[in-house]
Amino acid sequence: MNARDRKSPSPDGSGISRGTVSARRAFLLATLAALATPARAAPAKRIGVFLPGTEEGGREIVAMLAKALRSHGWREGVNLEFVLVAVAANASPEAAAALVRAGPDVLFTAHMSAGILTRATSTIPIVAITGDPVNSGFAKSLTRPGGNFTGLAFSLPDVHVKALELARAFIPRLSRFRLVGSDADRQHALQLARQTQHTGVAVERAGVASLEDLGEAFKGLSVSERGAAFVNIPFLPFDAREVADVAIARKVATFTPYKQEVREGLLASYSKDFDDEMARIAAILDKVLRGAKPADIPFEQPTQTHIAINKRTAAALGLPIPPDLLVRANEVVS
Repeated sequence: MNARDRKSPSPDGSGISRGTVSARRAFLLATLAALATPARAAPAKRIGVFLPGTEEGGREIVAMLAKALRSHGWREGVNLEFVLVAVAANASPEAAAALVRAGPDVLFTAHMSAGILTRATSTIPIVAITGDPVNSGFAKSLTRPGGNFTGLAFSLPDVHVKALELARAFIPRLSRFRLVGSDADRQHALQLARQTQHTGVAVERAGVASLEDLGEAFKGLSVSERGAAFVNIPFLPFDAREVADVAIARKVATFTPYKQEVREGLLASYSKDFDDEMARIAAILDKVLRGAKPADIPFEQPTQTHIAINKRTAAALGLPIPPDLLVRANEVVS
C-alpha cells in the first residue's frame, strides 16, 4: 500500500478522516445555503389594457380592475402588471399592434376597440366588455366563443331605450333624442327609432370628433326645445366634465350609460352595474391568467342595473326630478 492509499487517522480515533469530515461539512453548508436562498419568484403576469377615451379615464378603469382582481389573489406590482394604452375613439391599429408586440399574457378592452384588437392578434387571449360579439364576428356563439375572444356581452340598444325612457321621465313632452359621439352610427339610431316609434320622439345622431364639435351636436336640444342627448363619453377624445360644462351652458339634458359620468356632471345614467361588470371581468381574466382558453369560456351577460341622477345638474337645467325616479335611483349626486 502506498502513501496515497493510506487514510489519514482521525484526530478522535473514530476512523473518519479529516477529508471526509471536510467534505460532509461543505455539503451541509451548501445545503443550508440553498435552503436559506429564497426561490426566484415567477415573473408577473401582464394584462394589456386597450381602451377608448383619455389616459386618465383608462387609469381609473385599471384601478377598478386591479381592485377586483385582488380577490382572486392577483396583486399589482407583485404578481401582476398592467400595460395601458388609452386612445381616441378611432383607436389606431398602430397602437393596437404596438400593444400586441409588448407581449402581454392577456388583453382587456371594451366596446368599439375590441374590433381593432381582434384584427391585431388571433393568438393573445382577449377579454372584453362588448355589445353583440356574435353578430360582430368576434365569437361563434355566446356559450362556445371559439378563437381567442371572450368576456361580457351586453345589448347597447337596450341601454339606448332605457336612456330615452329616463329622458321622457324628466321631459314628458320630449320631441328629439340625439345619440352623440363617434359611436353614434346609423344602425344604432335606426334600431332605436324602430324600438321607440310609439313614443313619437325623433331619434337623431351626431358624430363628434373634437370638443369644438360638441356645441353643434347639442344644437336644438335645449330643455326649452324639448330635446335631450345620449352621450357615450369613452368614445370621445375629452372627459365627462367638459361635456357637462358645455351641456349645462346650453341647457341640454344629457344621459349616459356610465354612473361615473353622472358624478362628473351629466344629468342621469341607466347602466349595467359597473362594479358588477368589473367583478365578472376580473373572474374571467383570472381564469385566462391561470391557463384557461377563451374559446372554452362562455360570455357572461350583466344582470344588475344602476340608475344615477345628478341633482345639481337637474337644478341647473331647471328640471324637477320625478318623485318615482328618485325612489328608483340607486345613486343621487347632490
